[in-house]
Amino acid sequence: MGLMLNVGEASGGVAFLGYRQFQDGSKGPAEMNNLIRQKGDVIIAVNGQSTVGRSFKEVIPKLVEAHMGSEPL
Repeated sequence: MGLMLNVGEASGGVAFLGYRQFQDGSKGPAEMNNLIRQKGDVIIAVNGQSTVGRSFKEVIPKLVEAHMGSEPL
């Protein structure tokens, strides 16, 4: 299922680019829980672990792991 959010590399970190919706138009879990508030917000931690200075490739598995474990970001 996924968190249904788009992220990308920005300013040497990983930034939130927007929410995605399911094909039926329903909101994903990240949007329903208002995990990230503004486009362009830089993700600085996942589950209390800093992501500052980490590459996109390093952060994505942490986001996936957070979702799979149903822990907060």
